[in-house]
Amino acid sequence: MVSRRVPAIPLCMILLAQLGFGFVVTTGRPLSRQLSLSQAGRPDVICLMVKDTVYGPLEEKFQRWKTDKEKLGASIVVKIISSESPSQIRSFLKNVTNLAGCLMVGDIPYVEFEWNYSDVYGKQFYDRFPSDLYFMDLSGDWVDSNGNGVYDKILGDLGPEIWVGRLKTSNLSGNEIDLLKHYFDKNHDYLTGALTMPPRALIYVDESTPEATDSATEYYTGELALKTRDALSKIYPEVVLVRSLEYTNASDYLNRLRESWSLVRLNVHSGGFGHYFIYDGKWDCSIHQHLSGSLGL
Repeated sequence: MVSRRVPAIPLCMILLAQLGFGFVVTTGRPLSRQLSLSQAGRPDVICLMVKDTVYGPLEEKFQRWKTDKEKLGASIVVKIISSESPSQIRSFLKNVTNLAGCLMVGDIPYVEFEWNYSDVYGKQFYDRFPSDLYFMDLSGDWVDSNGNGVYDKILGDLGPEIWVGRLKTSNLSGNEIDLLKHYFDKNHDYLTGALTMPPRALIYVDESTPEATDSATEYYTGELALKTRDALSKIYPEVVLVRSLEYTNASDYLNRLRESWSLVRLNVHSGGFGHYFIYDGKWDCSIHQHLSGSLGL
């Protein structure tokens, strides 16, 4: 059983990972010049979990990725998934000693969570969404109270013990195998230092409600935005902060993503199906298909 803790991850990030969004945190330096993955002489274990339908065509890419990671000090466990259920996958992860994280490639099964909640105006809503927190939280007890096949309660500590990343390309435009080949080629170039990122960061902050007069908007666009800028300035020579309510919207954000950044910090309403911006007092949604198509991913 994994006992090591990783920093808490915002739920919106956990959900978006399921649907093809990605977020990368780097220092802008080749990984060969960053710290080793080893801790106290003991290598972190990373699970490479691959759907059987994509493993064969990409086996050479996976073996190269494994070698690259091992050169950085990690220990890699390869797990091929055929018909295993989410609960069987979670049980497997629980039993991997010193597991730090898992990279899921292909159509690996997932679970959904449902809940009722209130917005800032007290209006009640129901939501159902996929969540990879199920695979990160290896110590919590996930409950399906009404037996409808969707989890609705988590007992115990729901913080993540490991990280989980997901590469799912079957729902994107283009050939699934070709898209994954392209990713792993770029990943290899980055891990070996052939591909570097410019040492600059973007902080993009949107308002919390259409009225933009609530305390949450004031905090996110004010104190938190400035603290984030000051903290990142210690790492990146250039930090761009965008928090003007006149400019923060889906189109502007997509245009800025076309620039080169090592880090993008986005503060916006997000869920299992996209990022939701507010512009001119109205909701301006940027779903993940829009993101993928606009950026040519």
